[in-house]
Amino acid sequence: MKGNPIIQINSIYDSLHHKEKMIADVILKDPERVPYLSVVELAAQADTSYSSVVRFCKLIGYSGYSEFKTELAMYSYDLSTSLHYEFKSEEQDTAALVKHLLQTNCRLLENAAERLDYEKLDQAAAALLHAPIVYIFGNVYSGLNASTFQARLKSIGIPAFLSSEHIGGMQDCVAMKKGDVLLAISQSGFSKDTLDVARTAYAKGCTVIVLTTCDVSPIMEFCSIPLVFPKMSHYLIESYYSVELLFHAILNILFLMLDAQQNPEHRAEYEEFFRSLLREANIDFNRLEQKKS
Repeated sequence: MKGNPIIQINSIYDSLHHKEKMIADVILKDPERVPYLSVVELAAQADTSYSSVVRFCKLIGYSGYSEFKTELAMYSYDLSTSLHYEFKSEEQDTAALVKHLLQTNCRLLENAAERLDYEKLDQAAAALLHAPIVYIFGNVYSGLNASTFQARLKSIGIPAFLSSEHIGGMQDCVAMKKGDVLLAISQSGFSKDTLDVARTAYAKGCTVIVLTTCDVSPIMEFCSIPLVFPKMSHYLIESYYSVELLFHAILNILFLMLDAQQNPEHRAEYEEFFRSLLREANIDFNRLEQKKS
């Protein structure tokens, strides 16, 4: 990484020519949105040409617009903020806080429903359904989402392996074969461990499904099927809460799609397995009640 592009632009702003300042102003006004703009779209907003944008990116040390916006995406979180949720004055009342958080989550889910690429979701479901083996990788909070999804895949007879740290992920990479599927979950798309696993899986001919919030992050270079949902908040920890909920919802939808398409014989076998578990639990409960009486 070359460093925060915003700091770089501010440091040379006074020395820029008029056209260059127009480009800088667009970037500085809404830096979180820029990674999602094409070079032509940014040029139009700055009332200049795309070649001027490319020259501007080279002026501040980048090979071109693609490298610049990838670097900018890395700094789209406000890393200076607290690692805890910051309560606003109007949220000190419990009812107000609950209402705010639930409404925020609802808006995020509604936004996802509008932006969802349903064709990519179908492709992801098909790849998971027909994969010889599914590997799932996610660090920290992404790992929690991954763990739940792995358990659900196993419940309908889809063989799935889960890793949430570097050594486990690289061990899985040794066993991966062409035709297998890797589901890589990364909120930022910049997690080094997740990136390493995705790179190795892609090189081995695996289908790599990436669930992330940033479509210009490095992991997208090794992605076969992108599932991208831009975050609504650009504060580091605040975004975790809402994105974790969103990823959980998307994985639940994927599971329901897989469950509906799974081989009926497999479904019947696993339904019987879970019925037997419930029967055993009921027998144990009755025995306990008899002992109490």
